[in-house]
Amino acid sequence: MGHPDDWRPVSVFAHVPARFFWQTGLLVGGLNGGTTWNWLYVSHLWIKEAYRGLGVGKDLLTGAEAEGRRRGVAGAHLTTASFQARGFYEKLGYHVFGRLDDMPAGETLYYLYKRF
Repeated sequence: MGHPDDWRPVSVFAHVPARFFWQTGLLVGGLNGGTTWNWLYVSHLWIKEAYRGLGVGKDLLTGAEAEGRRRGVAGAHLTTASFQARGFYEKLGYHVFGRLDDMPAGETLYYLYKRF
């Protein structure tokens, strides 16, 4: 049979301050994923290049983790490629539990997790 599907989406966004209170500021980053089977899965995390290194990614990830904790999940997991942000995730407490070499060709895809 399989385990029941209990997928619930999670999305977190980062905007720079707007000029006027009725406006939404410029979207500079976002995270999409969801919770299922007692874990948070992060499928996408992106930051506009000009806003990298300013803590935006950390804020997005910790916001998603907070929602996961609120839902009572055990931890979070995600993938990243060797040309992306493995070090960023490791600094935030994630651990590599698997890898797939030549995905894409000449690179490595890493599987990471963090228990709460």
